Amino acid sequence: MVRTIIVEDNKENALYLQRLLHANFADFMIVGHAETIEDGVKLIKQLQPDLVFLDVELGENTSFELLQKFNQPSFSVIFQTAHEHYALQAIKMSCLEYLLKPVSLEDLNAAIQK
Repeated sequence: MVRTIIVEDNKENALYLQRLLHANFADFMIVGHAETIEDGVKLIKQLQPDLVFLDVELGENTSFELLQKFNQPSFSVIFQTAHEHYALQAIKMSCLEYLLKPVSLEDLNAAIQK
């Protein structure tokens, strides 16, 4: 079972991703959802997920700030965003994948296979 957290400030996008995962990837369990960097950090520390889906822009901040709170993250990261211009920064943060919204099942499947 892959314990997964979604950090996304748009509830519709978070629900869409949850539905995609639930309907197509039985071995993924959503253990939490956060809408802010602060709540995301707390949830990750508390629940110790295997994978975190991160929206890049969270309010007026970016999720790169969240990742900087972890020296050596024990979790993998898949970014999901509507903004292409953060891709290089995401790659430098060693993310598994960088998905553009709306996330397609095909792209999500390819990311999960990594």
